[in-house]
Amino acid sequence: MDLSIPLRPASPVYESPDRAGGPSRDPWGAYMTVQREFKTKIMEIYHEGDLVWIHGFHLLLVPTLFSKAHAAAKIGLFVHTPFPSSEIFRTLSRREDLLRGMLSADQVGFHLYEYARHFLSCCRRLLGLEWSHEANGINIHYGGRNVLVTCIHAGLDQQVLQSVISTPKVCLETRALLARTKGKTVFAGIDRMERLKGVPLKLLAYERFLSEHPECVDRCVLVQLGLSARERSADYDTTSQQVASLVARIQSRFGAGAVQYEEHEEAHCQLKDRLALLSAADVFVVTTVRDGLNRWPLEFVLAQAQVCQLEGDPSPPPPPGQGVGSAAAGSSGSELLARKPLPGLCILSEFTSCCRVLNGALHVNPWRLDDVAKAMHSAVVMTLPERQKRFEMDMEYVRVHTTASWCGRVLSDLKSVKKSADASRYVTLGFGLNRRVAAMKPGFDQLDKGAAVKAYRKAKHRLLLLDYGGTLYDDTTQGDAISSFALAKGGLKRGRPDAKVLNTLKELCADKRNTVFVLSGKMRAPLEEALGDVPGLGLVAEAGFFFRRPRGAAASHAHKVGPTASLEQQAVPLREGAGGGDAEAGAGGSTKGAWESLSTSNDMSWQTIARAVMEVYMERTHGVYIEQTDSAVVWQFRDADPEFAAIQSKELEDQLKQLLKQLNAEVIRGDDYIEVRPEGVSKAGFIGQYLEEAYSGAKPLDFILCIGDDASDERSYQVVRRFMRTAHLSKLASVLPGQASLTLGQRPAASGGGGSIGSGSLPGRASSPPPAPVEQGEKASGQAGAAGAYFTATVGKKPTLADSYLHQVEDVVEMLESMSKTKTLEHSMSMVDMSHSSRPANSLDGLFSGPGAGGGPPPGSPPSMGGGLHSIDELPTQPLPGRGGAFPAPLNRKGSLSRSMSTPAISSAPIRRPSSMMLSEYFSSISESTSGKPAAEEEEEAGGEGVWF
Repeated sequence: MDLSIPLRPASPVYESPDRAGGPSRDPWGAYMTVQREFKTKIMEIYHEGDLVWIHGFHLLLVPTLFSKAHAAAKIGLFVHTPFPSSEIFRTLSRREDLLRGMLSADQVGFHLYEYARHFLSCCRRLLGLEWSHEANGINIHYGGRNVLVTCIHAGLDQQVLQSVISTPKVCLETRALLARTKGKTVFAGIDRMERLKGVPLKLLAYERFLSEHPECVDRCVLVQLGLSARERSADYDTTSQQVASLVARIQSRFGAGAVQYEEHEEAHCQLKDRLALLSAADVFVVTTVRDGLNRWPLEFVLAQAQVCQLEGDPSPPPPPGQGVGSAAAGSSGSELLARKPLPGLCILSEFTSCCRVLNGALHVNPWRLDDVAKAMHSAVVMTLPERQKRFEMDMEYVRVHTTASWCGRVLSDLKSVKKSADASRYVTLGFGLNRRVAAMKPGFDQLDKGAAVKAYRKAKHRLLLLDYGGTLYDDTTQGDAISSFALAKGGLKRGRPDAKVLNTLKELCADKRNTVFVLSGKMRAPLEEALGDVPGLGLVAEAGFFFRRPRGAAASHAHKVGPTASLEQQAVPLREGAGGGDAEAGAGGSTKGAWESLSTSNDMSWQTIARAVMEVYMERTHGVYIEQTDSAVVWQFRDADPEFAAIQSKELEDQLKQLLKQLNAEVIRGDDYIEVRPEGVSKAGFIGQYLEEAYSGAKPLDFILCIGDDASDERSYQVVRRFMRTAHLSKLASVLPGQASLTLGQRPAASGGGGSIGSGSLPGRASSPPPAPVEQGEKASGQAGAAGAYFTATVGKKPTLADSYLHQVEDVVEMLESMSKTKTLEHSMSMVDMSHSSRPANSLDGLFSGPGAGGGPPPGSPPSMGGGLHSIDELPTQPLPGRGGAFPAPLNRKGSLSRSMSTPAISSAPIRRPSSMMLSEYFSSISESTSGKPAAEEEEEAGGEGVWF
């Protein structure tokens, strides 16, 4: 359906309130009204799978409004006008809204790369977005999606022009115009009467051409057709007055025949009305100072090609219904042929789009009147061979690039955009015009805190990996350039968690089943100051370069080791003076362990080289500063000019990689920084090595929670997922019938080689067995398997590698607080929990069924479930104290049940007691240990199976 609007209406987007008519008018409100009207009409006719193609700057916000209702629809936007440079566009009060509206489309098209370059520059400067050149074109990375930017210039529909130019009306008008200009070189121009079209500049240049070449006065004529632009009010009035004054001056000076000027309404200048002038003209002149798509020069080339085809025909056929004499009134056919053996030539402004595609034209800067006058003289005296070659160059483009080919290429690019048909993968973030569509991976959803707490309660050996700023407290300095600079220079102290968070961490660390690490990319001093008093808390500083184990579990000796060694082997002494006194903070005591280093080398000489090179580039780039820590040197360019800083940072990156390739350092590029740090050091590297060490111990982990908030935490989620999946496969393989048991840290024999599980993701380490592929559609709130449960989450709903998200820091604290209040149920269980776990007595096999389990007990289940118990009748019973009934008697540790009992067994047992008997009485009766030791201590000695439900 053709949803057309008036040609080039006055848009309030690019006008100030004063020029739009004063405070009484609301130009932005009117613009929004138009957007909603078009959105409503599109929704009425849209069907799933349709391509939506939007045209013009008049509808820049329609993609945002339409994608809210149809997130999976493929939307294209083509802007036919020049996109303003960032210096101009940034002056608009609604600049971000317009950019986000355009980026809600999946494809944004321009006629020239020049216009696309301005758009890309605005996206980088105003929204901080990055883009890359890929196989399908330029892709802007926005909200987890790639927005394709294409640059394809439009063409003409040749068949339509050919059918119109052969009509009797056009033929008669062409011959009449040739008769009036017989023997003269005809300069033609068709322009709207507005300032940007440069009509006064054209008349001034033509006046100078006649002044410098008096011999051409009687041989040349300028036929200028002006189109009214009354909607532009003051602009139109001023331009019309200037043009009328210049035309009168040229006519008074060089004669009335030097210039022929007419003004018409735009509706009266259709293709059939202007083809006569385009066919009869010898030179078509365009002196616009800023213009987008202008197809009149393309029409001129095609019209000239059609007229020149008449050469050799002694007399063109008369129009239908007319004789030769009538058709030849004012001009004979022979005169027409003698007048047009020579193809026309274009003089085009450098600031019009077709200047880039019509390479045979004479290109001029309209502001340089001398250059335009010289081009006019060159067109008059140009030889036939040169004119013919130039015309062939222009005709080659016009012949190949048609309107149909242009539409086909643009729509093919739009159709090829990779976008899932599943609308659930796309979510809208923000409100109003700040709303944007973000692409999420399948199954990405808010973390089910209840499921996480339930899995935590059931687990016996837990690992909690928590980011620091932005996760445990709101880091208000993130994104604030002034605060970031003050922090880097020591003029501002970082925020810290409040007392509620500290108490929650203390309670979590007090549980012997928990290992809690707080990971930060910052230095040790502020981390130690904020969290050093939490007993049993593990700390990781400077993105894993320094770490401190929980409960004083520091290494007893230190030495250099290879990159695949465990953390226990990698404990190295702190360098003298490192950390500004942190060494003393962790040097002794039973509650705090010593700080250790993940780096395998004490050689930090590369820092001197890196800083020296960075200082050279810092002097060249305004707004850059250097931040140095014990482990890294950072060249921070977030405050510099985005485009110049991008160029400088790329050059700096190449220089550093060349100079440091023989040293134990790696160069890392971030969104707004270049960082040099020891090779293999990162949060993900620390987590990977700790997981290997923990899993290879006597108590493998059965619960992992990993929460972060920014890009530095993304690889941590991958390491946790890869490790748990690989461990899961290893456990399943160890219980499969007929399969040899896999030992952790080894590959299956068929794979060959060796390597530690989890080390494959760390730089410089031996490769590991390939991780299990991520299945599509799996539940994102957490994963559970033979190796235990794990949960990865990011703070804030955004594209991420985590499986789920939490809305804000308060949600993280709330969940941790719930975990800290939850104890492993040893001798009590709520009726709600029992109701969730209840199953019929004959469905025990289903409880143990799983991938490759063959219906047997799941790995990691209590030993009581593997003792061949098939029925509740096999359980011995004993009388309850003070009661007449009986419950199944608890067996000792060598028996098959050992104080643990499934809910189906309890529900099926013969009970001879009053109905008021409470479960707590039963649990209290079995809590008395025959050894005389407390139940918890006896359980820990026996392996910590606890009570299993």
